Amino acid sequence: MLPMRTMASLKPSKLTSATVTASKIKHKILNTSSFFKISLKINNKALAVALEVQKERSRKLEMDIVHYQKQVEALCFELATKKHKQRKLVGLIALNKYQNKGLLGRWQ
Repeated sequence: MLPMRTMASLKPSKLTSATVTASKIKHKILNTSSFFKISLKINNKALAVALEVQKERSRKLEMDIVHYQKQVEALCFELATKKHKQRKLVGLIALNKYQNKGLLGRWQ
């Protein structure tokens, strides 16, 4: 900053222009900073909304995973019961064939 006697020696027009220039710079800084604040607020709101959307999507995917796991368990149980029934039927068919051979042998 200029010493006091130098400032006193400046013409009033130069003093006014320096004050105006300083005021413009200060105003520009304030406008820029408020612009950034507004921009940050808008950005933060957008990020918050995006985060909520992703959380909801994540919850839905987790629910889908649980649903599919239950479906897999049910299908595995169904497969096991069908295999068990198939083994029983194969055993009965084999037993039936054996018994039929024995009966045919007696009839001949």
